[in-house]
Amino acid sequence: EHGRGFAVVAEEGRKLAESSRQSVKEIARISGEIRQELKRVALSMEEVIKATERTAEMARQISIATARQEDRSDEMVRAVNEIASAAEESAAAAEEVSSAVEEQTTSTEELATAAQELAEMAARLKDAVAKFGVD
Repeated sequence: EHGRGFAVVAEEGRKLAESSRQSVKEIARISGEIRQELKRVALSMEEVIKATERTAEMARQISIATARQEDRSDEMVRAVNEIASAAEESAAAAEEVSSAVEEQTTSTEELATAAQELAEMAARLKDAVAKFGVD
């Protein structure tokens, strides 16, 4: 009976050993899967980091381009203001020229009227001299 008890204990020990061996294999398999998954996660993180760095570089480039665009816009505003100022000066000069032309036209008309009056006076003087018979 002691032998049978030992055999039962031995069988239970063997079953426990087999179960432990299976558990160790399962743990090893799960550990391997976890290692593989960690490698995939690490690679994914590297890709995320690289993508983040590329995005940061693009943001920096956009910032530089925006600053340049602002500078160019400021230059264009200054140029447009200068053109507007020159146009105002040209308009003022054209107004002055127009006014001078008007004055000259008026003076010319007055001169023409005076010349006409002088011609009429000369004609009357000639007629008056002719009446007195002076040659």
